[in-house]
Amino acid sequence: MLAMPDDLPPAARSAQMLAPWRTLATHFSPLVGETGFGALFGRASRLCGPEHAWLGGAAAPSSVAGLLTTLEEKLASVDAAQAARGNAALLTAYITLLSAMIGEALTTRLLDSAWAAGPSGKHAGSINK
Repeated sequence: MLAMPDDLPPAARSAQMLAPWRTLATHFSPLVGETGFGALFGRASRLCGPEHAWLGGAAAPSSVAGLLTTLEEKLASVDAAQAARGNAALLTAYITLLSAMIGEALTTRLLDSAWAAGPSGKHAGSINK
């Protein structure tokens, strides 16, 4: 889900990197709310901060759509390799935190369901830019 061509322009690359985040937001926001999704995202960002300082900075937006827009801008602001490493670290931290909160088995089931259904799954909420 994270692999992509190296020759994409920054805006297209960052938009493509958001695909897993949109899927997570669509499937998890109805369960934990936008505030819960954002809080977990903020914690994951802080954990990645020492190695990927460009991910930190301004206060997190209050909506998931705003959070994803900010992430897209940050991904577009760095080179492709740096964006890919930072995004992978952020996704890993987010999923690790989620697993610590609800358990590995439930996290795996939720992720399997989310990845299989994609961002338009039947139990999903609507996350639009």
